[in-house]
Amino acid sequence: MEILNINNRNARLFLKIPDIPTTKKYLNHYTQYCLSKEFVNSFHKKYIFLSPLAEYLDVSHLTLRAKLASLNIKPIYINKLYPAYYARKDIKHLDKSMIENIVTYKNNSGRKKAGIVDKRKNDAYISLSEAAKLLGISPSQTAQLIQHKWLNVENLEIRPYRIPRRSIDNLIQQKNDPTYVDIEVVLNALDCSYDQLEKNWIMTGYLKLRHIGYWRSFSKTEFDKAMKIHQEYFTASEANDYLGMHRTHMTNLVTQGLIKPKLHGNKFYSVRLFLREDVDKLLEAGYGYKSNQKKS
Repeated sequence: MEILNINNRNARLFLKIPDIPTTKKYLNHYTQYCLSKEFVNSFHKKYIFLSPLAEYLDVSHLTLRAKLASLNIKPIYINKLYPAYYARKDIKHLDKSMIENIVTYKNNSGRKKAGIVDKRKNDAYISLSEAAKLLGISPSQTAQLIQHKWLNVENLEIRPYRIPRRSIDNLIQQKNDPTYVDIEVVLNALDCSYDQLEKNWIMTGYLKLRHIGYWRSFSKTEFDKAMKIHQEYFTASEANDYLGMHRTHMTNLVTQGLIKPKLHGNKFYSVRLFLREDVDKLLEAGYGYKSNQKKS
C-alpha cells in the first residue's frame, strides 16, 4: 500500500471495509485480498488517510481526528474498526496553523483538552485579558465582542468574565479561515481605497464583505476572480492615471468613439471597465503621457 502511504495493519483493516472492491487470490499457499491498480490510483486522488494527512500538515496524528471532528470534518467511515480516511475536497483548505489554533476538542473520553494556542493550563475557561492576547486586540475591544455576542461568557452579570475556550476557539477559527482573504490584502492587491473597493467590486457583486467581529475579509474564490478581471481591465480612474490624464479624459475618449468600455456588474449596479490592451493602444497613439505611465 505504498501509494496510499499506510502500514500493513491499516492496509489489512482497509481491505475489510465492505465497499472496497477486493478480489481473492491464492498466493504463496495463502488466500490474499487484492485491489486493482486502477482502483488504488483513483482512491488516492479522492481520499487521504489520517496518518498521511497528519504528515502532510506536519501535526500530531494522535489528536488530528478529534480536531477535525471539531471542525465537523468526519472520516468516510465513522466506525473505528476501520482506518480513518477523508475526502480530499473536505480537507484541501486546511493548513498547519489552522489545526494548531484549535484550542478545544473532545478526546475519546469526552474531556476538553488545551491545544497549542494556550499550553499553560487545561481549564475550560480563560480570562478577558488572555482572550485579548489570543486575538491581538485590547481587553476593552474583547469586551465589546462579548457584548455583541461574538464571544460567549459563563455569566454576563459576573465579573471578571470567564470565557469558554470553545468560544474563543470558534472565533479564532473563523477569523483565520484560510478560504478568506483579509481586506488589507485585497486593498493592496487591487491597488485601491476602500471607497473604490466598495464602488467597483462590492456594489457590482464581485466581492461580498464578511464581518467576523472587528475583522473584515472576502472569499478567496471571489478574490481570485476579481484579480483576474483587475489584471485584464482598468477602471476609468485607473485608466486616467495610467495615461497620466485628468479624471474626465476616458469619458471624453469614449464620447469620441476612440475606445469602447465594457459594463461589469449586476442588474442593480455596474461600472465601466476598459481592456488594458486598448488603453495601451491609446497611449501608443498619443492620448497619454508615457512619462506618467503607471504599471500594475
